[in-house]
Amino acid sequence: MTRTVGSGDCDLYYEDAGEGRAILLIHPAGATASTWGAVTQALARIGRVIAYDRRGYARSGGEPVHSISTHTADAAVILESLRAAPAVVVGTSAGAAIAVDLAVRRPELVQAVVAHEFPWRFARHLPTASQVAALAKVGSLALRGRQAEAAEVLLRSAYGYRDGGSAWDDFPEEWRCAGRATARAALADFRNSISNFPSPTDLASVEVPVVCSYGARSPDSMVRLVRALAAAIPTARAHRIAGAGHAAPFDATTNFVQLIADTLMETSRQRARDKEGSTMFEVTARLKVRDGELDGFKQQIAEIMRQTREKDTKTLRYDWFLSDDGTECEVREAYVDADALLEHHHHIEVAKAKLFRDFADDHDMTLYGEPSTALADAMEAMASHVTFHRYTFFQGLDADVIARDEVPA
Repeated sequence: MTRTVGSGDCDLYYEDAGEGRAILLIHPAGATASTWGAVTQALARIGRVIAYDRRGYARSGGEPVHSISTHTADAAVILESLRAAPAVVVGTSAGAAIAVDLAVRRPELVQAVVAHEFPWRFARHLPTASQVAALAKVGSLALRGRQAEAAEVLLRSAYGYRDGGSAWDDFPEEWRCAGRATARAALADFRNSISNFPSPTDLASVEVPVVCSYGARSPDSMVRLVRALAAAIPTARAHRIAGAGHAAPFDATTNFVQLIADTLMETSRQRARDKEGSTMFEVTARLKVRDGELDGFKQQIAEIMRQTREKDTKTLRYDWFLSDDGTECEVREAYVDADALLEHHHHIEVAKAKLFRDFADDHDMTLYGEPSTALADAMEAMASHVTFHRYTFFQGLDADVIARDEVPA
């Protein structure tokens, strides 16, 4: 789905795919919402992916922006207008600068940040000889009004690998055309992102989780910049992406997507724990493995676990235990609330149906807590093939003791 969102005097073009927890993609200099390649489709399998053309770029149009804060305000408008907050905000290079600044200015809109190679305070570090040569050529071309050529030189240098060569030369021609066509905005982005913005004081105030990633194939100078950024943010950690350079979505698509997916799941579960405190809805399930079907049983459980990891956002525990003789299985489960069990059931419904059709029998579930109305209705619908037991909380070490007037004999 493609539409526009108004932000001041600019109509921001965006693309929206998938459903679930929101993932906002903020593109780097010389790119657009359409140059994320296979990343968008892969992420749409695990969440709602929103990518947009930043102000000054392609279908959003407008004049080049000379302040990161303007781009930050636009990103906030996107999330608020699409009711997508809090989102995992992902940016590369200049896009990473905006993602981090959004965590500074509007933390309520951000669940977590994945910032790939934000060149924070680049201007305060001694450039390499190749960088000096590239920057001199960029400046000379720009002064002569040859912005498209200047942007190409800049982007080829930015996407350079530590061992030589550049991802820029391997990009699809459509992507390189986008870089040249948005040259003025790309050059403005470079000036914006290498400054001392956000300030160290701003970064020290960040409270949401931040992953500062760098590519294994990137130059040492970039690695130092990323580690310095991570050190300035109290909630940040540095992460090395195998196989990647500056163009991680292109160089190492699978590893880049996995980092985002892991960040989404880890922070979703942590937010659920923080919201619910010590309260959770617990379940124990028991089932029997059919004779001669243990191998198929194990394979199907692996598929159920894969789907749970990728899709669930409110599951706190989901551990499978097999008896020594391989004939019985017990599952220990915990959710933030009763409805979270329904979410989980919806995500694995097809895989679980295959489990009990081909490999397992005698499904028995014990619920510890009061089911919601929706869960109670679902239990009634499944009563013909699942045996349910219910227990109500009575006493606990971390809760006030409430004596019941009557306890059944």
